[in-house]
Amino acid sequence: MAYLGATTTLYQLLLWISNRDSLGSALVNAVLLIGGAVIVLLRTLPSSHLKMRHSNYSAEFELRTADIFAASDAPIVVTANRNFDVSGRWVSEHSLVALLAENWFAGSRSELKTAIGLQVAGTAEAPIGTIVRLDADLGTALLLGVARRDPVTTSTALVKEIAQAESALWEYVRANNLAEITVPLIGAGFSRTKVGPIPLLMVLLISYVTASMEVPTCRLQIVLGTDVNLSTAIEVVREFADALGFVEID
Repeated sequence: MAYLGATTTLYQLLLWISNRDSLGSALVNAVLLIGGAVIVLLRTLPSSHLKMRHSNYSAEFELRTADIFAASDAPIVVTANRNFDVSGRWVSEHSLVALLAENWFAGSRSELKTAIGLQVAGTAEAPIGTIVRLDADLGTALLLGVARRDPVTTSTALVKEIAQAESALWEYVRANNLAEITVPLIGAGFSRTKVGPIPLLMVLLISYVTASMEVPTCRLQIVLGTDVNLSTAIEVVREFADALGFVEID
């Protein structure tokens, strides 16, 4: 409303100037043309993020590209395999587990393994959706067990297993009264799910909104990798989330 009032006042001032003389009229036309061009340009620039809230249920998310370990102060979900491996045999240097070791454990996977070992007994495969919470100096990481070991691809997961892990995540959020969490695109990297990022976004949003319809969960910060076309993701998610009952907010 303040913006609208300021715009109206400026417009009235320009009209007053235009009535003074021909030079003023030319100035007004130039300002209006330039202003219109700027507005069109701003509206056509690609969005850097998308923030939406459900119109009926307590559900709100923001979608963007960022360094997930610096995205917010909220707990960060780090996808892992169900054995919570950290070694190079099962975990690539580009995985979130490896990046967690690099960012929060001074690049030491052995220190990360020790921290995990304090929470998980043994090295046996844990159930899908098992969460290991690590409270470090730089923040809180929620290691989410999703994928299983694969001798060829190192790890793999089915879409239904992704959904099962997400369901367990919402239960954990409720049980621990978390107001907000930061999540990656679950299944897009480490889990090697054989679908693209857009279907995985759909799976995540459906899981989130249906869980929130049952019992409120939390706010979501969805952080995409740089390999995902953000403009396309925003366009598709905006339409899809709108169909689910979300409305865009600033």
